[in-house]
Amino acid sequence: MKPLDYDQLEQLARIVTDTPEDAVYSGPVAEWLEPDKLGSVMEYYGELLRAEDGLTTAVYFVNQLRGLVFAQHFMVSLCERRLDLSVSNLRFHICYQGKYPAISFQVIDTTELDNIRQDEHHSSGQAQQVLRDFYSLQIRPILEAMASVGGASVGQMWGQFPLTLLYFKDRVQPSLADPQDVEHFEQDYDYVTRELEGEVFGRKRNPFTVRLVELDNPYRPGEKAYMKPSCCQYYKTGGGQRYCFACPRMSASEREERRLEVVASR
Repeated sequence: MKPLDYDQLEQLARIVTDTPEDAVYSGPVAEWLEPDKLGSVMEYYGELLRAEDGLTTAVYFVNQLRGLVFAQHFMVSLCERRLDLSVSNLRFHICYQGKYPAISFQVIDTTELDNIRQDEHHSSGQAQQVLRDFYSLQIRPILEAMASVGGASVGQMWGQFPLTLLYFKDRVQPSLADPQDVEHFEQDYDYVTRELEGEVFGRKRNPFTVRLVELDNPYRPGEKAYMKPSCCQYYKTGGGQRYCFACPRMSASEREERRLEVVASR
């Protein structure tokens, strides 16, 4: 376990301590639970994204919640203390990350909370309850509000998260040197992806318990790639005119044709 590292939170999860200088739109995350206000934010975000419809905006917007997911797992599993990521304690900032709009989150009250894993006799049950409440009481209401305003399927929205959390695990776990950190990290990942009941997410089954289909990765030969559990709507943004390589809408023959195209261009 280590002290809370704000630089790492910003790098991993876009959790910032001040309003970014390049922010083009800011506001309280709590307003996302009010349909009219959320609709205004999503409309603006969709214009920046050049999204073709509200569904595309909603799916891209919900993907921005990955910063909160990364931050919560990082703090609960690996840090001595953590921040309160309640909806009422967050502001958001829309900035540009390359060609696309991205969202950073700022914690309003930065009082650090004692992490229940500070001592050697930590309670995994208590740590896991923090994660359970995070998904049920913070992420779920925002996701359902976005789906409603954007006319999106709640299932498609939750389908954005399994690969997001796996990406975070694959990025962070190799850097862990302390065996106890590795144990905590794996325990919490397995708890969320295998043990949480569907009702926590407002679903019949846990959306993380999907069978991931491995793909040959033409962009990084030798590395694993996975088919996305649900479409990210890339093909309906200003940057994309066709499905991305990992899109579940793509047929096997279309994916092989794309793979050969990528290999030939490298």
